[in-house]
Amino acid sequence: GNGKDVEELAEHCSQQGWAAKRMEWEAVDQAFAMHLHVGAPSGHWPARVVALRSPFVHLDLEDDGALQGRLHLSALGGKERLSVDEHGLMVTGEEGDQPRLRLVERFPCRLRGVDLWTGRLDLAPL
Repeated sequence: GNGKDVEELAEHCSQQGWAAKRMEWEAVDQAFAMHLHVGAPSGHWPARVVALRSPFVHLDLEDDGALQGRLHLSALGGKERLSVDEHGLMVTGEEGDQPRLRLVERFPCRLRGVDLWTGRLDLAPL
């Protein structure tokens, strides 16, 4: 009867949806792979800090606004808890004496992974 057709159709559509999603992921993956390979044959970038919003350091990879990524504060501090000051100008340690990182400073980093849901690049210190 009719119910069966609807079920089959729904099944078919959800398979098509997944296939489309998978193709999209593969395309994203290839685009990143291509860009990353061209952008950083050495595997790292001379990135610049463009924003500090706890718990992330936002970096501009080529320093031209084209490709941005972010680094989690925990990747910087090891055991130490780091924090961003209230104005978003620097990252300080628990002692709060010497800033670890300042806004607009260069910060060489490498790619740790790509968050496929957001398309964000996850970065790590060299």
